[in-house]
Formats: sequence, structure tokens, C-alpha cells
Amino acid sequence: MKALSVCGLLLPALSAAVNEPLTLSATPVQSVTPYIRIGAAFEPDSANRMLTIIADGAGTHRSSEFPLNLEHSPTIAEVIFLDMPGGRYDVSASLVDASGHRRAVVPKTVHVFAQADE
Repeated sequence: MKALSVCGLLLPALSAAVNEPLTLSATPVQSVTPYIRIGAAFEPDSANRMLTIIADGAGTHRSSEFPLNLEHSPTIAEVIFLDMPGGRYDVSASLVDASGHRRAVVPKTVHVFAQADE
């Protein structure tokens, strides 16, 4: 899997909204460039143990997991999935507790247009 992940970056216009435990940014929403950049911002919470980011569609499934260290984790994470085939992708970010239950899920849809050589 070709992915680049960086925690703790300050992503423009991405911060957890008031009373929202998790927010999601996926860019570009429509692209001819074969990548998807996904950012997630979340409120620190001792119950959060894992942040999962997924892009699923066009016969391709990519995911990345970020272990969280209670209240001391970065509150922003970013992943870039490279070499994505053309198609529609359901993108999501989810916060997971110690029991494996999802505490918050945010979905979004993005479209990658096929390259001439696909």
C-alpha cells in the first residue's frame, strides 16, 4: 500500500468543531490526480484509543490506523492515499474505544477521474 501519514500537522480549515468529537476533510472532492488527502480532527478524550481513516471504492480499499494515547495524542491526523484508480470513494474517519466500538464516524464521498492510461 502506498500511503503517507503524518500526525500533528496543522491542516488549513480543519479543526474539531464545537460539540463535534470528530471532523473530516477529504481533498480534492473531484480530481484527475490519482490521490486522496484525508484529514481528521478530534477532541482529546481518554476513551479514544484508535483513529481509523478509510477510502473504499472503485475496487480499492485503503485504510490507516492511528493509535491514540489517551489525552496526550495529537488532535489532527492526515493520510494521503497515492495511486488511486479512477472511481467513486466512500471516505470515512472513526474514533474507536478500548472495546473496539466506534464512538464517532464521519463519512464523505470523493471522485477520482480515470487517467488516460487506466
